[in-house]
Amino acid sequence: QNLPIHEACKRGNVAALRLELASGVSPDDQVGRAGRVSTIVATIIDDGGDYLACLNVLLEAGADVNVPTRYQKTALHIAAECST
Repeated sequence: QNLPIHEACKRGNVAALRLELASGVSPDDQVGRAGRVSTIVATIIDDGGDYLACLNVLLEAGADVNVPTRYQKTALHIAAECST
């Protein structure tokens, strides 16, 4: 089950993401079996939401793009896999 911050990133919802971060949620909280973090969710989902803006908000909030999943993949690894 996703955390609300991950749902906001999954939907590309910048306003919801800002609310979650303002409430004190860490941008680096992991979720699910794979241990994905918000930066990864914002990187790999693309269904019309404002994902680049979400990624920028996460980075401004201090998200660490090098936090790996449980399978030791970072947002860069996932983005590279999704682009092929």
